[in-house]
Amino acid sequence: MAQEALTAKGFSHSFYFTAEAPDGKIILTKDANSPRSSTTSYALSNAISLLLEIRGIGLGTVAFERRTNVAFTGALSLLETAYTHSEEVKQTIADAIQQTLRRENDIVVTTQPTIQNYPVTFVDYHRNDTFSVVLPAYDALSVKPLLTRKRPVAYILEDTCGKVVENLRALGVTVELLKENTKYKVEQYEVSEYKESPVLWENIHTVQVKTSVKPSSKEFPTGTYFIPLAQKNANFAVSMLEPESSNGLVSYRVIQTGLNKTLPIYRLMS
Repeated sequence: MAQEALTAKGFSHSFYFTAEAPDGKIILTKDANSPRSSTTSYALSNAISLLLEIRGIGLGTVAFERRTNVAFTGALSLLETAYTHSEEVKQTIADAIQQTLRRENDIVVTTQPTIQNYPVTFVDYHRNDTFSVVLPAYDALSVKPLLTRKRPVAYILEDTCGKVVENLRALGVTVELLKENTKYKVEQYEVSEYKESPVLWENIHTVQVKTSVKPSSKEFPTGTYFIPLAQKNANFAVSMLEPESSNGLVSYRVIQTGLNKTLPIYRLMS
C-alpha cells in the first residue's frame, strides 16, 4: 500500500539494497536479515517492523520539501494500513508471541541467501534522466538455512558473563539467578574454528567461529545466570547467544574466545 501511495504522488521508489563489486561486477544485497540494524532488531520482539529510507545523504536542503513529503506519505500509508487491518495486526503479533513462548520453531543460526536478478532504476545526473539495468542480488527474503539447532528450554551463563547479561536485559530479556546449587544435563559449545574479520566501515574486528555442541552434566553454583526461553523477547537471547550468529555477542567479542576453547554458554534442552 505504501508503494501505491508513493506512486500516486509521482514519487519513485525501490526495494532497499546495498551494493558491492568484489570482482569488478556489481552485485546487490536486497533487504536485510541481520538483526544488527533497527528494523530487523525490532522484529525479534515479535513486532511488525518496516524500513523506509529517503534519498538525501549529501544533498543538504536540496528538494527538502519533496523528500519530507515522501517520508510523510510512506509513514501515513503504513499507519492507515495498520488502522484498517488492526485486528489482523494484533492477531499476527499475538500468534508470533505464542510461537515464541511455546518454543515451536528450531533456531536458524546461519543462512545463505539465494541470488536472483532484479531490474533496478538509477538516476543519471549527467543526463538528468533515469535508466534501468537488471542486476543480480542476494535476496535476504529468500534464504536457505545453513545451520539449525533445536531451541533450548533455557540458556545458562557462567557468573563471568555480567556484561552479556547487561546487554540482554537492556533488550528486555528476563535473566534469572539460580537460588541454589543445581545440577543440569546441558549442551556446551567448543570452538573448532576461529577467524577474525575486519568490519571496515566501523573500524572494528569481529570473529567468525564454528563450534561443536557436546552434552555434559554440570553443577552450577548459586548466582549462575539462567535465561528461560518461554518469554516474549526470547529471540533476542537466541540471536545474541548462538556463537555462529553474525549479530551475536561472540561475533562482537563481548564474549571472548579462541580456537579449541569452550564457551561460558550452556543449552538446557529439557
